[in-house]
Amino acid sequence: MNALEKNLRFLTGTTIGNSKILFPINYYRAEFKKKIVYRDSDCCIEGFQRSGNSFFIILFRKRNKSIKLAHHTHAAAQIIRAVKYNVPTVVLIREPTEVIASLLAWESSLKIQVALKAYMTFYRKLMPYTMNILVVAFEDVISKPVDVVKAFNVRFDTHFNLPEYTDEELKNIKKGIRNKKVATASPIPTPEKEKAKEEIRQLIKDEPTLSDAIRVYKEFNKHRHLF
Repeated sequence: MNALEKNLRFLTGTTIGNSKILFPINYYRAEFKKKIVYRDSDCCIEGFQRSGNSFFIILFRKRNKSIKLAHHTHAAAQIIRAVKYNVPTVVLIREPTEVIASLLAWESSLKIQVALKAYMTFYRKLMPYTMNILVVAFEDVISKPVDVVKAFNVRFDTHFNLPEYTDEELKNIKKGIRNKKVATASPIPTPEKEKAKEEIRQLIKDEPTLSDAIRVYKEFNKHRHLF
């Protein structure tokens, strides 16, 4: 698949994911069957790509294996539907420069403008729903996941088991992720990924729409849970 095809595919996916009208198409896609939200889902954990989704969900699922969890569609419409179904929902947010740098380190052919537009659309769509979700910053997800789940339980009167956040557990998670991912695509830091991200950051700084994305981030981030 060439760069144009990859960007068109990304645009198509984000357009469907951020549209309440088009999103139901995903119920007919096999790869979404175990990720999509249903009326009987126990909870929904979502965020834009590279916002700590995989790290948090791995920790959370290890202690809550039997729950029906909606996750990893990276779709605003999934979150809106979860709110409609009264499904307890966590939404992760991360500063746009870091998100886009990590995303392009994973998929280098993706255009910065395309990625930033998708980021802005995702969070703008969710702005009317901030009172119905728990907004959690990336920094808190990676540094205090136990407190995040505690806040989740308090906010929605749920009783999810708290994750094990020990050095040994983190070591096992990192080992498992590295065994499955190439170094620059890893959800966790690697020397290769950080080198690629630093080069991309320099390109992002010159993108005119970055300031718009930062404004969206700051506005949405006002609703984050404070620990």
